[in-house]
Amino acid sequence: DLGTEDTATVLGLILLLFIAFVSLQVGYLFGGRTTIEATAGLTLADYARRGFFELLAIAGLTLTLLTAIAQTNCNRRVFRPMAGMMIACVMIMLLSAGQRMLLYVDEFGLSLDRLTAVWAMAWIALGLLIFTYTLLRDRNRDFAAGLTLSAVAFAFLFALSNPAAMVARINIDRTLTTGAELDVMYLLTLGSDAVPTLL
Repeated sequence: DLGTEDTATVLGLILLLFIAFVSLQVGYLFGGRTTIEATAGLTLADYARRGFFELLAIAGLTLTLLTAIAQTNCNRRVFRPMAGMMIACVMIMLLSAGQRMLLYVDEFGLSLDRLTAVWAMAWIALGLLIFTYTLLRDRNRDFAAGLTLSAVAFAFLFALSNPAAMVARINIDRTLTTGAELDVMYLLTLGSDAVPTLL
Protein backbone atom coordinates (compact mmCIF):
# COMPACT_ATOMS: atom_id res chain seq x y z
CA ASP A 1 0.00 0.00 0.00
CA LEU A 2 1.11 3.54 -0.74
CA GLY A 3 0.89 6.19 1.95
CA THR A 4 0.17 9.85 1.29
CA GLU A 5 3.83 10.78 0.92
CA ASP A 6 4.58 7.78 -1.29
CA THR A 7 1.62 8.51 -3.55
CA ALA A 8 2.52 12.19 -3.84
CA THR A 9 6.18 11.40 -4.53
CA VAL A 10 5.63 8.70 -7.16
CA LEU A 11 2.86 10.46 -9.04
CA GLY A 12 4.37 13.90 -8.54
CA LEU A 13 7.69 12.95 -10.13
CA ILE A 14 6.02 11.24 -13.09
CA LEU A 15 3.60 14.14 -13.53
CA LEU A 16 6.45 16.67 -13.50
CA LEU A 17 8.23 14.59 -16.13
CA PHE A 18 5.12 14.51 -18.31
CA ILE A 19 4.43 18.23 -17.96
CA ALA A 20 8.06 19.07 -18.74
CA PHE A 21 8.03 16.77 -21.77
CA VAL A 22 4.80 18.16 -23.19
CA SER A 23 5.81 21.78 -22.49
CA LEU A 24 9.28 21.51 -23.99
CA GLN A 25 8.32 19.25 -26.89
CA VAL A 26 4.96 20.74 -27.92
CA GLY A 27 6.51 22.18 -31.09
CA TYR A 28 8.07 18.83 -31.94
CA LEU A 29 4.95 16.86 -31.02
CA PHE A 30 2.71 18.82 -33.35
CA GLY A 31 5.28 20.33 -35.70
CA GLY A 32 4.52 18.03 -38.61
CA ARG A 33 6.28 18.85 -41.86
CA THR A 34 7.71 22.06 -40.41
CA THR A 35 9.64 20.07 -37.79
CA ILE A 36 10.86 17.60 -40.40
CA GLU A 37 12.15 20.36 -42.68
CA ALA A 38 13.87 22.13 -39.78
CA THR A 39 15.60 19.01 -38.38
CA ALA A 40 18.67 17.71 -40.18
CA GLY A 41 18.55 14.00 -40.97
CA LEU A 42 14.93 13.57 -39.87
CA THR A 43 12.72 11.90 -42.45
CA LEU A 44 8.95 11.92 -42.52
CA ALA A 45 8.93 8.15 -41.97
CA ASP A 46 11.17 8.43 -38.89
CA TYR A 47 9.17 11.31 -37.43
CA ALA A 48 5.78 9.72 -37.96
CA ARG A 49 6.46 6.03 -37.38
CA ARG A 50 8.90 6.19 -34.45
CA GLY A 51 7.03 8.96 -32.66
CA PHE A 52 3.69 7.23 -33.07
CA PHE A 53 4.74 3.95 -31.47
CA GLU A 54 6.75 5.65 -28.71
CA LEU A 55 3.80 7.81 -27.71
CA LEU A 56 1.46 4.83 -27.93
CA ALA A 57 3.74 2.85 -25.60
CA ILE A 58 3.83 5.74 -23.10
CA ALA A 59 0.03 5.86 -23.08
CA GLY A 60 -0.26 2.12 -22.47
CA LEU A 61 2.33 2.12 -19.70
CA THR A 62 0.70 5.11 -18.02
CA LEU A 63 -2.67 3.39 -17.99
CA THR A 64 -1.06 0.26 -16.51
CA LEU A 65 0.77 2.25 -13.83
CA LEU A 66 -2.28 4.27 -12.79
CA THR A 67 -4.40 1.13 -12.66
CA ALA A 68 -1.85 -0.58 -10.40
CA ILE A 69 -1.66 2.41 -8.05
CA ALA A 70 -5.45 2.74 -7.95
CA GLN A 71 -5.69 -0.84 -6.64
CA THR A 72 -3.70 0.11 -3.53
CA ASN A 73 -4.99 1.98 -0.50
CA CYS A 74 -3.38 5.19 -1.66
CA ASN A 75 -4.59 8.61 -0.56
CA ARG A 76 -7.43 9.36 -3.01
CA ARG A 77 -7.25 13.11 -2.41
CA VAL A 78 -3.69 13.06 -3.72
CA PHE A 79 -4.19 10.36 -6.35
CA ARG A 80 -7.24 11.72 -8.16
CA PRO A 81 -6.02 15.20 -9.21
CA MET A 82 -2.54 13.94 -10.12
CA ALA A 83 -3.93 11.01 -12.10
CA GLY A 84 -6.31 13.39 -13.87
CA MET A 85 -3.46 15.68 -14.90
CA MET A 86 -1.38 12.71 -16.07
CA ILE A 87 -4.28 11.50 -18.21
CA ALA A 88 -4.61 14.99 -19.73
CA CYS A 89 -0.89 14.94 -20.65
CA VAL A 90 -1.23 11.47 -22.17
CA MET A 91 -4.25 12.57 -24.20
CA ILE A 92 -2.12 15.37 -25.65
CA MET A 93 0.51 12.78 -26.57
CA LEU A 94 -2.14 10.58 -28.18
CA LEU A 95 -3.33 13.53 -30.25
CA SER A 96 0.25 13.99 -31.41
CA ALA A 97 0.50 10.29 -32.25
CA GLY A 98 -2.71 10.49 -34.25
CA GLN A 99 -1.47 13.55 -36.12
CA ARG A 100 1.76 11.74 -36.98
CA MET A 101 -0.08 8.70 -38.30
CA LEU A 102 -2.34 10.89 -40.46
CA LEU A 103 0.77 12.57 -41.85
CA TYR A 104 2.31 9.18 -42.57
CA VAL A 105 -0.83 7.87 -44.29
CA ASP A 106 -1.15 11.05 -46.31
CA GLU A 107 2.39 10.55 -47.61
CA PHE A 108 2.61 6.76 -48.01
CA GLY A 109 -0.97 5.50 -47.99
CA LEU A 110 -2.85 3.24 -45.61
CA SER A 111 -1.96 -0.35 -44.73
CA LEU A 112 -3.54 -2.97 -42.47
CA ASP A 113 -0.75 -2.48 -39.92
CA ARG A 114 -1.31 1.28 -39.83
CA LEU A 115 -5.06 0.86 -39.57
CA THR A 116 -4.65 -1.63 -36.71
CA ALA A 117 -2.34 0.81 -34.91
CA VAL A 118 -4.94 3.58 -35.19
CA TRP A 119 -7.63 1.30 -33.73
CA ALA A 120 -5.27 0.35 -30.89
CA MET A 121 -4.66 4.04 -30.15
CA ALA A 122 -8.40 4.71 -30.11
CA TRP A 123 -8.92 1.84 -27.68
CA ILE A 124 -6.19 3.12 -25.34
CA ALA A 125 -7.76 6.59 -25.43
CA LEU A 126 -11.12 5.04 -24.55
CA GLY A 127 -9.41 3.06 -21.78
CA LEU A 128 -8.11 6.30 -20.29
CA LEU A 129 -11.61 7.77 -20.37
CA ILE A 130 -13.04 4.64 -18.74
CA PHE A 131 -10.30 4.88 -16.10
CA THR A 132 -11.24 8.50 -15.43
CA TYR A 133 -14.92 7.63 -15.07
CA THR A 134 -14.50 4.52 -12.91
CA LEU A 135 -11.26 4.10 -10.95
CA LEU A 136 -11.06 7.76 -10.02
CA ARG A 137 -14.48 7.24 -8.48
CA ASP A 138 -13.42 3.99 -6.73
CA ARG A 139 -15.39 1.74 -9.07
CA ASN A 140 -12.72 -0.88 -9.75
CA ARG A 141 -15.03 -3.61 -11.02
CA ASP A 142 -16.65 -1.22 -13.49
CA PHE A 143 -13.22 -0.36 -14.88
CA ALA A 144 -12.27 -4.01 -15.45
CA ALA A 145 -15.64 -4.73 -17.05
CA GLY A 146 -15.54 -1.57 -19.17
CA LEU A 147 -12.01 -2.23 -20.42
CA THR A 148 -12.82 -5.85 -21.28
CA LEU A 149 -16.10 -5.04 -23.01
CA SER A 150 -14.53 -2.18 -24.95
CA ALA A 151 -11.72 -4.46 -26.15
CA VAL A 152 -14.26 -7.05 -27.37
CA ALA A 153 -16.38 -4.32 -28.99
CA PHE A 154 -13.39 -2.78 -30.74
CA ALA A 155 -12.22 -6.17 -32.06
CA PHE A 156 -15.74 -6.93 -33.31
CA LEU A 157 -16.18 -3.52 -34.95
CA PHE A 158 -12.74 -3.75 -36.53
CA ALA A 159 -13.60 -7.08 -38.14
CA LEU A 160 -17.08 -5.83 -39.11
CA SER A 161 -15.63 -2.74 -40.80
CA ASN A 162 -13.90 -4.98 -43.37
CA PRO A 163 -10.41 -3.49 -42.89
CA ALA A 164 -8.99 -4.89 -46.14
CA ALA A 165 -11.71 -3.20 -48.18
CA MET A 166 -11.28 -0.01 -46.16
CA VAL A 167 -7.54 0.08 -46.87
CA ALA A 168 -8.14 -0.50 -50.59
CA ARG A 169 -10.86 2.18 -50.78
CA ILE A 170 -8.86 4.83 -48.92
CA ASN A 171 -5.74 4.23 -51.01
CA ILE A 172 -7.68 4.33 -54.29
CA ASP A 173 -9.48 7.55 -53.22
CA ARG A 174 -6.11 9.03 -52.24
CA THR A 175 -4.71 8.30 -55.69
CA LEU A 176 -7.77 9.69 -57.48
CA THR A 177 -7.76 12.83 -55.35
CA THR A 178 -4.06 13.66 -55.15
CA GLY A 179 -2.53 11.70 -58.00
CA ALA A 180 -0.27 9.83 -55.57
CA GLU A 181 1.18 6.53 -56.69
CA LEU A 182 -1.00 3.51 -55.98
CA ASP A 183 0.75 0.43 -54.60
CA VAL A 184 -1.23 -2.11 -56.62
CA MET A 185 0.97 -5.03 -55.57
CA TYR A 186 0.20 -4.38 -51.90
CA LEU A 187 -3.53 -4.09 -52.56
CA LEU A 188 -3.47 -7.47 -54.30
CA THR A 189 -2.15 -9.07 -51.10
CA LEU A 190 -5.14 -7.90 -49.02
CA GLY A 191 -7.19 -10.99 -49.84
CA SER A 192 -10.71 -11.65 -51.05
CA ASP A 193 -12.32 -9.01 -48.81
CA ALA A 194 -10.71 -6.26 -50.89
CA VAL A 195 -11.66 -7.74 -54.29
CA PRO A 196 -15.09 -6.01 -54.68
CA THR A 197 -13.49 -2.64 -53.89
CA LEU A 198 -10.59 -3.27 -56.28
CA LEU A 199 -12.99 -4.29 -59.06
